[in-house]
Formats: sequence, structure tokens, C-alpha cells
Amino acid sequence: MDFFDDVFLKLHPNTVTTVRKLYNLEKREDMDRAIDALEDWLKKQYHFTKTDYTRDFLERSIIMTKGSVERAKTQISNLCSMRAVYPKFFEKCDARNDFNNLDSIALCAFLPKLTDDHYRVYVAHCYNEDITPDIFLESFRFGILKFEYIKAHDYCNGIIGILDYRKMNIMKLIAALELVTLQQFLCILMEGYGIRIAGVHIVSPSKAVEALVKIIKPLFGPKVSQRIHVHATIEALYDYVPKNILPSELGGNEESIAVLKEQWKDLLGTKENVNYMQEMSNAVSNEAYKIKDKYNLDGAGTFRSLSVD
Repeated sequence: MDFFDDVFLKLHPNTVTTVRKLYNLEKREDMDRAIDALEDWLKKQYHFTKTDYTRDFLERSIIMTKGSVERAKTQISNLCSMRAVYPKFFEKCDARNDFNNLDSIALCAFLPKLTDDHYRVYVAHCYNEDITPDIFLESFRFGILKFEYIKAHDYCNGIIGILDYRKMNIMKLIAALELVTLQQFLCILMEGYGIRIAGVHIVSPSKAVEALVKIIKPLFGPKVSQRIHVHATIEALYDYVPKNILPSELGGNEESIAVLKEQWKDLLGTKENVNYMQEMSNAVSNEAYKIKDKYNLDGAGTFRSLSVD
């Protein structure tokens, strides 16, 4: 397989060239210099328990931070610290055996095809109202494994999230949602993994969804909060995400999300990937306390510094 080939994360023929060009890194020598700089910096970070990242990993880290080596340094440092400060999110690494309790609640997976603008789409198709705070935490843990894989293997220009709540009681969902846990999870994704959220689309006919949006918007920061959209019908979603790349549960032409979910569990549950997840969960900083105040990692208050674009 080619360096950029992944059966679960397909790219357009021009994705790599286009994304590199966006950040003035289309010349191989420019990318190599950026990777060299990040690699040299890592060798000097004696407080990191892991400094031997592959050049492929470092390239994707630079792409995720819009071509900025300095932001890539910050992102890697943040994630190492967050693993130490937030261990509860990283304590499960076996996707095949650790998350069977989620199967009756929702089907979640990244879609294999990109949008025309090279964004990767994540779908959460929820269908059981018996959701609890523990279920939310488990789903965040499973999400961490998926984003760990995305960071190592994808080359997209950002993430679009679709939350299909058409079968959910929104008020029960709000009651089960612990905001501190959600704050921490979003901080890990955006400030730790460097995930750029291009849009969040909530599909629900319930009027109560507006209350949900009002609660969660401040947690995303000023830029991303403006990218949260509510759709009363699935058809309204097609104005933002092409129908042809969506799963059948969302009226699309692609593989069922139920099948995709099982494929992702099998992929992440291989011995190779379980070992990788365990290795990365142990990649921490021995000076994690240094960023605790900056990102309010004790969970109190709000993330006023959360401003990832």
C-alpha cells in the first residue's frame, strides 16, 4: 500500500497535494525541513516519556496545525500532559472487547470517503434513550481510540461531526451529559489531538435541541460554536454534507453505519493497534502540571482559552 492509502480512510487523488498546498508545504524539501525541526525539538524534551515518533506521524501533526511547527510542538506537548492529567479517558485500549456496552446505544464511525473539500465525516447514529453519564464517558474513551488512529493515518483538512438524534429524547440526553467531562473531552480533541472541527450537525425534530445547543456552544470556543447547525430533517443535512458519501441510515448511498462500526472495531481491535493505543496512552509528560492552569484541567469553569480553528 502507498503511504497515504488506507481502506478505511480514503482520499481523493488530489487530497495530499491540495492540503499541503494550503499550508505552503507542497514542496517535499519544505515539508522535510518542517519535520526535521519538529524531530529535533522532540529529542530535547526529556520530560516526555516518548520522543520517537515516526516522520509520517510528525508530518500529519504539522498538517493538523496548518503547517505550523510551533503549533505542532504545542499540540504534542498538550496531549502528553493531558494523558497524565486526564487518565480516565485513556485507560481502555481494546476496541473489540472494552466497549460492548455501547452497541445498544449508538452506532459511530468515521466515513471512508471525504467531502469534496477534503473533510472527514464522523457519524454518531443514536437510537437508545437509556443513556447515562457512564455511557457518555465510555463513548468518549472509544472516540479517543478513533482519533488516535485518525492522527496517525488520515490526511484530511478537518472533521465534520454528524449527531443523529432523531430517535433520542433530548431532555434525557441533556440530563445524562456531564459538562465537565464533555469540556475535558473537547479540550483533548481540539488542544491535544489538534482536531480542526469544520462543522457539527445535529439532526433532530425536537424543539428541545435548542436547549442542548445553548448548553454546549460555549464549550467549543467562539469560532467552532458558529459552526454548530441544527436540522429538523435529514434532508436538510444534504445541503452541507454530500448525500452520496453518507451511510444508508442517513439516506445516503454508502455502507451502513452498522457495518462501518463493526469494521472500525475490528480494525482498532487488532493486536497491532491495541499495542499502539497502549503505547500512545503511556506517552505522557512528567511536567503535566505546567499546563493545568492554562487549560483549567481540573474541570472547573469554562475553557476561555479554547480557540482552535
